[in-house]
Amino acid sequence: MHPNAPVGTEAYPKGHWYDWVRVRKAVAGEAEEAETRFGGWPEPGEGVSGRYAVLGGGGITDDGGKNTIYLVKLPADVKPGDTVRIHAHCIYHGEYVDFLAL
Repeated sequence: MHPNAPVGTEAYPKGHWYDWVRVRKAVAGEAEEAETRFGGWPEPGEGVSGRYAVLGGGGITDDGGKNTIYLVKLPADVKPGDTVRIHAHCIYHGEYVDFLAL
């Protein structure tokens, strides 16, 4: 539940969202990695590969944007049941890494 904010808010004049998300299969060694880019929030921006959705419906800006779902590309070798490594960059806080079972 990462908060999000557009460019120009008092608390976040430069914005607060993930501008890229990289996904790869969580395996030892090399694996294909897919990167998805976002150019803004609450709209993903022009010429980017990502899209947004909202957890539970409602507006994307509701609850400080914490219900924003980042729709990203998966590598071709990832299938249901795999665990993936999510590496994302917040333009305000920096990099995050997490693991998710599909």
